[in-house]
Amino acid sequence: MLHQITWQQYLLLVTAALLIYYLIIWFRYYPKDPSRAAARSPALQPTPASEQELRHNDGLLGRPADDYGASTVDSEELIFGPVEEEFEEYPEDDDPDAGEDADRQAAEVMQPVSVNGRADNDELLQGDMADLLEDIKLVFYFIKKHKPADRAGLVSRMAKKVELYPRVLESELLELVLEDICDKALFEVGFEIGPSEIQEAIIYHRDSYQAGPFSKKGKW
Repeated sequence: MLHQITWQQYLLLVTAALLIYYLIIWFRYYPKDPSRAAARSPALQPTPASEQELRHNDGLLGRPADDYGASTVDSEELIFGPVEEEFEEYPEDDDPDAGEDADRQAAEVMQPVSVNGRADNDELLQGDMADLLEDIKLVFYFIKKHKPADRAGLVSRMAKKVELYPRVLESELLELVLEDICDKALFEVGFEIGPSEIQEAIIYHRDSYQAGPFSKKGKW
C-alpha cells in the first residue's frame, strides 16, 4: 500500500538531492586546482570602436529614426508655388527658326535610313516626335517673348517645322501634332487655326522647293 512520509523526511530528501546536484556541477565544470582557475583565459572583451567608425556609423546606436510619416528635406528642396518651366533664352536677334531653310533642304534630299525591323523605325519615330514637340514649344515661347503674333506667319512657321521631320510627316502621328499646334495657337497667342491650314502650307512649301516625296497628292 501507499507509504506515507512526513514533512521532515520530504525536506531531507530535497536537501540531499540539491546537494548531490551541486556537487556534480562543481566537479564537472570547475577545476579542482585553484591555480588552474586563475590561469584560464579571460573572457573576450569587445574592442572599443574608433572615432572614425563612430562618425561613419552615426554613433554607437546609429541615427535616430524619423517619426512615422515624417521626412526631412534640405532647404534647397523646398518648393513654394508652381514650378515654372525653364526655356532656353534667345537674344532678340537669335530666332530659333534661323537657318531652317538649309535644314529643310538637307531633310528633303536625305534618303531614308535603312534600319533593321519595325522596332528601330518606331524608336526613331518617337525620337523625332519628341524633338518636334520641343521645337513647337520653343517657337511659341519665342513669339510670345520677342515678336508680335501674326496668324499667317505662324501657320507658315509651323508648317516649316513639321517639314523638318519626314518620319512624323508620313506617319499617323501627324494628326496629333497638328492638333497640338492648333491648341497651342489658340491658348498661347489667341489664333484659331485648323489642321487643314497647316497641311496646305506644308504642301505649298513642298511644291515651292520642288523637292521631297510629297506633293498635293501626298498622303495625309
